[in-house]
Amino acid sequence: MTPKAFKAYFPILRKRQLFYLSQLVTPQGTHLISWKAYYDNLVGRRGPGRIPYWYKDIQQVTTISDSNNRLLDHFTITPKIVSSSYELAPCSSSPPTTKNYIELNTICK
Repeated sequence: MTPKAFKAYFPILRKRQLFYLSQLVTPQGTHLISWKAYYDNLVGRRGPGRIPYWYKDIQQVTTISDSNNRLLDHFTITPKIVSSSYELAPCSSSPPTTKNYIELNTICK
């Protein structure tokens, strides 16, 4: 996006809280979200929604033409892999004579 276009579109982008390209990229980080998908999510209803110039400008600059919104290589975002397991450090144990154990009793009625 040219600086001139950015200045013109900035109030609209700020209103929609769009500050980063990653906000318009698919979770895989390889494609720009289609205008229809963005619009449907934005308004919460189905509708054609005229494609605004700011979206067309971003699309033209960041995607490969005739590629179904595939991002150019230098705009591709590598998704962060979030691990749900953690490796724990071993605990240092005290000498066997001073170990205290807690006995758990389950009460069933």
